[in-house]
Amino acid sequence: MSLRRARILAGSTGIATLLGMGAVAVPAAHAAPSPAAISPSCQIATIGYGDTGALVKAWQWRLHSRWVALNSTFDPATLTMTKYFQTTHGLPATGVVDPTTWSAIGSYPGCSSVPAASLVTRYVTANDTRANIRTAPSYSAAIIGSYPGRSQVTGVLAGDWLQTSRGYVNQGTLTTTSDPSDTNGRIALSSMCEVPLAWNAAHSFDPGYTKSAQRYLNCYALVGLNQLQNAYRAKFGSWAAIDLTYRSFAEQQYWYKLLGFPQAAVPGTSNHGYGQAVDFEEGDATNPVSPFDWGRPGNTWLQANSERYGFVNPFSYGTFGESYHHSFVG
Repeated sequence: MSLRRARILAGSTGIATLLGMGAVAVPAAHAAPSPAAISPSCQIATIGYGDTGALVKAWQWRLHSRWVALNSTFDPATLTMTKYFQTTHGLPATGVVDPTTWSAIGSYPGCSSVPAASLVTRYVTANDTRANIRTAPSYSAAIIGSYPGRSQVTGVLAGDWLQTSRGYVNQGTLTTTSDPSDTNGRIALSSMCEVPLAWNAAHSFDPGYTKSAQRYLNCYALVGLNQLQNAYRAKFGSWAAIDLTYRSFAEQQYWYKLLGFPQAAVPGTSNHGYGQAVDFEEGDATNPVSPFDWGRPGNTWLQANSERYGFVNPFSYGTFGESYHHSFVG
C-alpha cells in the first residue's frame, strides 16, 4: 500500500461520519481505469463538481475510497472526498481538482508529475497595501489572510486568480517583478480597461477631467468594481460616482508641482499609478458635500461592503485621510 493511500484510508472513520455512514471496513483498492481512456498530454485540465468522463474516473480511482464509485461522474461523494483529501494535504478545501491538487496526489494522468511550468511566481504590486487570500476563486469566498505589499507569491493560475498554498489571490493585485516602481504611472493604456463613462462624476476638474473623459483601471480590478457598482446601484438607485482611477506619471508631476508633498505623492509613487485604486466623488467648491465623505451614506456603505468586491479604504475612519479613496486588494 502506498504511503499516500495509507494516509487517506487512515481517516476512514471520520469520512464515514462525514458522509453519514457508520464505521466500515477499509475496502480493497479499485481497479485502475484503462490507460487508453486517459489523455497522455501534460496539459493539465481542472475538474470539479458536475464534470464527467475518463479524467473524473481517473481521479476517483486515485482517491482509493470505498465511498466514491468509479462512475466517471463528479458527484457529491466525489466532491466530499476531494475536499477531505485537500484538507488533509494542507490545501484549500475547494473541491476543485486543479494542478496543485493533482500534484498533491502524485501526478496528472499521463504525466510523471505536474510540470514545474504550471507554477508561476508573482509579487504583490503595491508596497502600501496587501493582497487578500480567499478560500476560493471568487469575491464571495471568505478572506482567510493576506500577503503584504511586495511579497512573493507562488502558485498556479486559475482564471483571474492565482491558487497558492494558502488560498486564492486575485491577479489584479500582482505583478511579475519584485519592484515595479519604474512602471508607476507609465502603464500603457492599452494594457488596462476602460471604466464605463456612466460611472464618471458629473463635475469637471483639473487636469482635464470631465464627465466624458475616459478613465482606466487594471482589468482584473474592473471586474470587482463592476460588481461593486451593481450592488451600489441596487441600494441607492445610482452608480457610485468616480473622480479618479489610474493616474499617469505626467499627472502625478502636475499635482506634485501644484501641491507639493505630502498633499501630492512624489511622481512615480502614487497609489493610483498602478491602476489599482479608485477615488469616488470628492466634494468641491460648487458641491462641498459628497456622498463619500466620512459618515455620509455612500461612504458608510463602502466601508461596510467594498471588500466584498475586492476594495478597501486604507485610511482610518474619520481621519484626515481620503474618505473616498479605495485600493484594490482582491
